[in-house]
Amino acid sequence: MLAAALFVFLLSLAEGGTASSIHADYQLRCPKSTKPNRVTIPAITQIQQDSGEWENILECWSVNTTTINMPDIDNAFRLDWENGFDAAYQYIFYEPSFMPAHPAPKPSLIIMSVGIGDLRMPSGRCLRITAGDIFFSVGTEGRQTAWWSEGTVVSDLYFKDDKIPDHTVVAESTNNHELPQTSIDEL
Repeated sequence: MLAAALFVFLLSLAEGGTASSIHADYQLRCPKSTKPNRVTIPAITQIQQDSGEWENILECWSVNTTTINMPDIDNAFRLDWENGFDAAYQYIFYEPSFMPAHPAPKPSLIIMSVGIGDLRMPSGRCLRITAGDIFFSVGTEGRQTAWWSEGTVVSDLYFKDDKIPDHTVVAESTNNHELPQTSIDEL
């Protein structure tokens, strides 16, 4: 836990911050969907700058690949990935791991089984993930860094033929109490 807190502190200073800026909040928070047939999932995607350079960014994507009203299953929806996946890989981090700036190898859906992850974009925005979280990683031209806690298990499912699911970009949540937040003490 101390190593994680030190990492966040040093990352803050490396990004030009001060010790007091460690409490600045650059975390993406996606709103819960108000439509039962849609789900909102964080996405690491990319934009091309005027210079021609690609930059990874964070967005909230609303997808409608869900099935509701399933017989004999209450209070749940199912995510349907009709086009499937080409490959799936599972990463098990037996020690804390920092990955330098890198692009996503292929567009994928990532499932976090155990642990804590912190993915940083060049802007300083971050996606903090914990057990049970899922997100899209489709920034194959831009770059992001990643930090994974010891014992983290991440599954990376590459979309078949690199086909990204149909989605709509939705605005981030502005209510910090709408979603659970990871505090510095939890890292």
